[in-house]
Amino acid sequence: MPFPPFMIVALQFFFKTHRTGGFPRFSRLSTAEIRRQIHIQSEQKRRAQIKDGFDELRSELPSCFNKKMSKVALLHRTVQHIQHLKNTQMTILSELERLVAENEQLRK
Repeated sequence: MPFPPFMIVALQFFFKTHRTGGFPRFSRLSTAEIRRQIHIQSEQKRRAQIKDGFDELRSELPSCFNKKMSKVALLHRTVQHIQHLKNTQMTILSELERLVAENEQLRK
């Protein structure tokens, strides 16, 4: 996928510090180097988003808050918790149905 010309021009001037005086200078980068830098940045952003997602998931699970565990273990715990919530929901719904039927019987 080709980059828009304005992005290439903007990225060709890379802000670097001059080794001797500490003054900023611009150096021209090749298109390949620009693409590499963009790829690196997008990969870092993707990894940060995944990390944030796992951190959010960890904070939402009651048994995992402030625990150090692998991502695989966290996903297994998440599946277990979802299954537990589904079972609880089914129990509550069946109890509700029973109570509605009992209420109907009492009204008669």
